[in-house]
Amino acid sequence: PEILDGYVRDLLLGADGRAHMVYETYASAYYRYQTPTGWISEELPGSCLAHPSLALDAEDRPHIAAAGWCDAKVRYMYKAAGEWFTEELNVKGYHPELALDRDGQPLIAYQDRDTNAQMVARRTVWGWQAEVVDAEGGGHSSLVFGSTGEPYLAYQDELNTDLRLATLHWLREPHWTYLPIIGAQ
Repeated sequence: PEILDGYVRDLLLGADGRAHMVYETYASAYYRYQTPTGWISEELPGSCLAHPSLALDAEDRPHIAAAGWCDAKVRYMYKAAGEWFTEELNVKGYHPELALDRDGQPLIAYQDRDTNAQMVARRTVWGWQAEVVDAEGGGHSSLVFGSTGEPYLAYQDELNTDLRLATLHWLREPHWTYLPIIGAQ
């Protein structure tokens, strides 16, 4: 069997039950997926990529967020028609986490490199827009969408090592609400 070197960052099963994963080595990041005859591995575009996060769309096409080891730039990549496309978010951060909404639109959570704030960035018609979720700090996040389309973000306040959960509400003005995690140690 083939032995791989590196750190698995995300593992998902496609609609057909086959595995898709992203992993990183000290030099690069890779997308690897299972086929009926074995595995195919592809080096992700760009250099010095770290902490890749994987989401699959309705057609099992990969979407990946990653940050640069060298420059801390957060990037969004997706594969369409057999080709990789990359967008830079014009933000610097660590530990990106990617989720796709019901329409397949990406939302990326990350820890701001300069302020340590927990941030999210969404793609709009004007480009990527970043917003603060928690100015006190964040990192090591997990992001999902609820059944009615609202994002939920779990993360660690690295200053106090508290676990936090936030969700976006769309009342008059969109705002993040914090939900307590009782008994988190």
